[in-house]
Amino acid sequence: MTDMPPLPPVGDRPMTDREAELAQFMALVQLGRHKSAVLLELCRTPLAKYLALAILLLAAALCGVPAEAISFLLKLRAG
Repeated sequence: MTDMPPLPPVGDRPMTDREAELAQFMALVQLGRHKSAVLLELCRTPLAKYLALAILLLAAALCGVPAEAISFLLKLRAG
């Protein structure tokens, strides 16, 4: 992870940690690496929300749900 290039700024400020995590997740989804993206996000998920989010993200990734829908699921999780 230390070899990764810096992430682009968001407007006049650097990305927050969560924005960087979402950018990394979406990049994996757009590259077609759905399973890697799901596993990465599940590693970042608190244990209390793990099962519900795991089922939703795994079903979405395995069914070929578009990146926009998966992004919406993540916004629900963040909120």
